[in-house]
Amino acid sequence: TLYGNDLEFSSFGSKETCSNQWNLRRLSKLSGGLLKYTSYDIPGVVRPYSYVGSQFSTFCWHVEDDLLYSINYLHDGSSKVWYAVPGDRFEQFEGIYQSTFPRLSKHHGIEKKTSMMDPSILVEAGIPVCKLEQKSREFVVTFPKAYHAGFNCGINYAEAVNFADDSWLSFGEAAYLRNKANKIVPTIPFVQTVIRAADSFWSGDLNKRFQALSSVTRRECRARSEFRLKFHNVRRSSKRDWFQSSLCYCDNCKEFLYLSVVRIKRSVHKAQDVFLCLDCAIKDKDKPCLKIEYFEQFSDNALRMKVMTLRKLIAVYRTYKFKI
Repeated sequence: TLYGNDLEFSSFGSKETCSNQWNLRRLSKLSGGLLKYTSYDIPGVVRPYSYVGSQFSTFCWHVEDDLLYSINYLHDGSSKVWYAVPGDRFEQFEGIYQSTFPRLSKHHGIEKKTSMMDPSILVEAGIPVCKLEQKSREFVVTFPKAYHAGFNCGINYAEAVNFADDSWLSFGEAAYLRNKANKIVPTIPFVQTVIRAADSFWSGDLNKRFQALSSVTRRECRARSEFRLKFHNVRRSSKRDWFQSSLCYCDNCKEFLYLSVVRIKRSVHKAQDVFLCLDCAIKDKDKPCLKIEYFEQFSDNALRMKVMTLRKLIAVYRTYKFKI
């Protein structure tokens, strides 16, 4: 059984020039979407992947990267059968997976999308499982935290992409903290997305953006205060020439570095420099090094001003709406 998955096709599927709002190549750029605030054209997430299935080819149990929404369109061919678990059974599903595949679960097997599990095992454990047959020219949307799997009934051609609106922000924060704790490289730069979405004043759910921005700011300012206490001799660098790569991750927890970054020189060789987030730098403080540099994207006051501006805008909007 063959399955062509995660394929980047330019001659088939959705066309960039098509203006239809259901065009998957344009979905991430629509008004109200959050993925347009990321500065990276991520294949399979911002830009759709194509899938060519054959009879009984499967897609294993998984949730979307960073707990994003997803939409799948079956262009043509045989049906695709889906099994899905409600998002509120997320933890219960993972508990059953760990007991069923104890060896795989130690190596993040569920994230690698390599495990199939009979839906009857889940049903016997009291977890509801939804079954769906997707036919040609039909869409299927999956929600955050909803584990899903399935198989193809024959040769078919499908296309899928991720998307996120303001309702995703709470899930995105949970995914961000989970990835950081488990040292998993994130797909979406969550903090950057929150900051840029908050700066876009006249669209989206401002209350949800305010909550996400407040949480990010509190966490960042708390980490900065602790860092300054333990590294009181390290001054903030105004030079960013050493932080120009399009993607920079913490070498320890794999967090995408955006608001702040610590560069530690352990030797005279630049290639051996270590880039850390504030939390990991604090834990790393007793290790020997030649030099420590520290960079902030925004000052503490600038971050707090963003929160204050959004709070005032929400108040103005409520007053204006009330007068109408």
